[in-house]
Amino acid sequence: MSSAKKYQVFISSTYTDLLDERQAAVEAILQAGHIPAGMELFTSSNQSQWDIIKRWIDESDIYMLILGGRYGSIEAKSGKSYTHLEYEYALSVKKPLFVIVIKDEALNQKTVAQVENQNPEKLKKFKKKVLSSMCEFFIDIKDIQLAVHKCLGKIIQDNELIGWVRGNQQNEGLASELVRLNEENRKLRQENEEFKRNQQIRLPKLKLTINDSDLLKIEYRSIKNKIRSKFEPIKWSDLGKLQSVIDEKEIISYNNAIMNLNEDVINKYLELYDHYYNLINDYENLTITLSNVGELKAKNVRITIKVPDFIYISDKDNSDLKELQETISSKISEIEEQLPQNPIVEYQEKLKSQNPFNHYSSGLNPFINTPLIKGLTLNGEYDDLADLRTLIIKKADFLHLTESIYDDYFLIPRTKGEGVITVKLHCEEYLKQDIIEIPIIVE
Repeated sequence: MSSAKKYQVFISSTYTDLLDERQAAVEAILQAGHIPAGMELFTSSNQSQWDIIKRWIDESDIYMLILGGRYGSIEAKSGKSYTHLEYEYALSVKKPLFVIVIKDEALNQKTVAQVENQNPEKLKKFKKKVLSSMCEFFIDIKDIQLAVHKCLGKIIQDNELIGWVRGNQQNEGLASELVRLNEENRKLRQENEEFKRNQQIRLPKLKLTINDSDLLKIEYRSIKNKIRSKFEPIKWSDLGKLQSVIDEKEIISYNNAIMNLNEDVINKYLELYDHYYNLINDYENLTITLSNVGELKAKNVRITIKVPDFIYISDKDNSDLKELQETISSKISEIEEQLPQNPIVEYQEKLKSQNPFNHYSSGLNPFINTPLIKGLTLNGEYDDLADLRTLIIKKADFLHLTESIYDDYFLIPRTKGEGVITVKLHCEEYLKQDIIEIPIIVE
């Protein structure tokens, strides 16, 4: 082979997704005694580089295209990929060419990064066009090497190519030197791509926990049964010494009212009472831990915590919480104003309090045996304020490998239930927000 011509073969393809395939083609061309050429030494991104590409194609004897699953980088003026432009230019200068196309079964084994997802229609049209040329198909690199040997032999036989002739014996090591340089260059390009990927991966990573637990459980304390037991008729015999200060007719009248209780309104009253009791007594303290476990500072951090509708999230200074407490208290007072006077409570002069709950903690319930009259209805409904379902935490800057703890917040059970707390984590560096769910049970 020392006196034979060597033909320069220009290898065209997308790059990062076909590194192994290009290397296989280079080795096959060298094994056949010819010279591979390609654009490994720079990126095709402006007009001057495109001029260099055209010169390389002009100076090459044969043009070879490896078509995989990517369309390639787009040249802004034409709207076509550089690989597409190289192919069209080779056709325009009537350069002998052949194409090696990936088979569908091989393409299906590629990763997402190796498959076109931005310009699938352009890739489809381009593939249809190249199939009109001399084509071979490949599944692995062995197929590529076989196709190179086969197609080179046919093109060299059918065309009068200029080629290269060895000038002297000092060039005997040209092929091996090209292999070495090409392998060295391939490794450098791989290292460069790896460096770029690592730079992209270097991002903040936000993490949030509540009470350092994967599952939150809260006890719901209901006093409905205790309050309901007070809606019973008063037995005269149970009054003892009070018989001397309370008229028996008052007891009989009161007991008659008990018989006409409206069950639906009683249940509503008990629900309001239960609700209010939990709003002022039943707080579950929270420890919210926000961490940045990534490798970069996070900017403009926004954390949104949304609880299910059977629970509230708040702090003690929340005006919405106070408004809800006052609204429910007012509704209870509306009912209370329409109730018949309990003789015992009237005697004890406990109905003068504007807020009936002021005395409950002392063990004396001002609603003892106070029934609801038949037909009593509420004037409107109270609203559960939406702001008590959502907590938003903001931070301008959040250094990596640091954490912040928020312990001024608490949960208040509304009713029993099971659900999830939805947490959305976002910052300026995120392309989209992270969403996590923390199960919660109120039982």
